[in-house]
Amino acid sequence: MKNIVKVFIVIALLAGFSYAQKRKPAGGTGKVPAAAAPKPAVDPGTVDFRTYTNKTFRFSVTFPDDWIIPDKDIEAYVKTQGVDLSPKLPALLLPSTKNQLIRNTKNISVLLTVFKKVPGMADNTSIRISVEDLKTFPQIKDAVDYMDALRITYKAMQLPAGFKYSETQAEKLGRKQFAFLDIETKDDKRRLYATVRNGHALLFSITYTDKEDLEVLRQILTKGNFALK
Repeated sequence: MKNIVKVFIVIALLAGFSYAQKRKPAGGTGKVPAAAAPKPAVDPGTVDFRTYTNKTFRFSVTFPDDWIIPDKDIEAYVKTQGVDLSPKLPALLLPSTKNQLIRNTKNISVLLTVFKKVPGMADNTSIRISVEDLKTFPQIKDAVDYMDALRITYKAMQLPAGFKYSETQAEKLGRKQFAFLDIETKDDKRRLYATVRNGHALLFSITYTDKEDLEVLRQILTKGNFALK
């Protein structure tokens, strides 16, 4: 159980926390230790206009026209503005905890992040798709098992003040059943949807302040195709 706790702490933080979108402060680097890069063997999927497809994990989802899927031009622009789009662990973690999490990111891959507004803008909403390799955890049979293990993780760690999380819940969106958790901090809210396939937890997370944005993710998953051949 101890090893499971380590892994689920990592995926919870990477899936549930926003990208670092603040400008670097003057007089310092403003850097936070970055998570280890995901293994290149994981299929990153493809984007065709507004639709993201991953044939390995057998699904496709389409994003609204007014949401931003970062491309090389956008990434280059936000870089000139001092915005870092790489995933970051929250700065509130103790250094010893953060270093432990960094060592346990080898099973995690972030596939895509989509933004409501240009990255770096205040009060932004982001949706992230990621996967965690569960092949070494055969006791995780489905998404409910995964979320229950995540809750065990939260109980085992010292969380920042104001960090709250729900019971494991389930919701059928379209033809697909998902397990999910609601997470709340003093700054924003998050929801993490999960399903399990191909020995991986497939995760869809949103960090938001407006409930209408949560409905956007629900509609994306409702209309998504999770039966690709």
